[in-house]
Amino acid sequence: MAWSPDNAARAYLETIRMRKLDHQRGYTALRHSEPHNTELIAALAAGMNAQLLLEICSSAAPSTIALAAAARQTGGRLICILSDSNALLHAMVAMKELNLAGVVEFIIGDSKEIVRQYTNVDFALVDCKEEDCAVILDRLNLNPTCAVVVADNLFDRSATTAYGNFVKKRPGASSITLPIGKGIEVTRFSRVEEARLVGLDEVNNCRNVEETRRPKKRDDKLRKGRRVRFFIETEENSGESEDGWF
Repeated sequence: MAWSPDNAARAYLETIRMRKLDHQRGYTALRHSEPHNTELIAALAAGMNAQLLLEICSSAAPSTIALAAAARQTGGRLICILSDSNALLHAMVAMKELNLAGVVEFIIGDSKEIVRQYTNVDFALVDCKEEDCAVILDRLNLNPTCAVVVADNLFDRSATTAYGNFVKKRPGASSITLPIGKGIEVTRFSRVEEARLVGLDEVNNCRNVEETRRPKKRDDKLRKGRRVRFFIETEENSGESEDGWF
């Protein structure tokens, strides 16, 4: 996947704009977590041209807006797996009012079971406060060419250990921990051969070395969890380039 600075910048600015609207319109359901990392998350996901994005958390948060903005910019889709349905209605209204409903699908249920149903994930945001966080991480099926995982709320001993073990098990990983909010760690996974060529400190590029991604065939009868969908036409992807820092 080629890095697109144009996508990154647009998603970053769009997230700022939408967060202001969110605040003005009083969607309290999306304010329960600290928003310090939202623009960064949007830029990372959009810049790498992520097509399948997962967010795994207890309820919708400011990061949901960020990832939805990124998905709309790239023409992808966001699957938001929630373990708590209390604030779902407010989140759905917020997504509709912000014109993001067409790229978001909310699924409520057991996160560690639902996550197994998605393959070739390009970008995943995992709230490390989630119960069974270690199991959820182990069951992520990432795009083997290039994928990014962001661990949120990492500054907890058990969460740090779980995420550290997850990274160690996967080849071609390079990580950076950022003291933003309650701690986030950004990890890029790529092919082992590619990681050896660019070095673990040079997280500059996601090369698109294969064009035969075959997403797992959807079969709603086999899916677990309750899902809520919106359908709105998404925007065209634009402004790709070959170089970038991630």
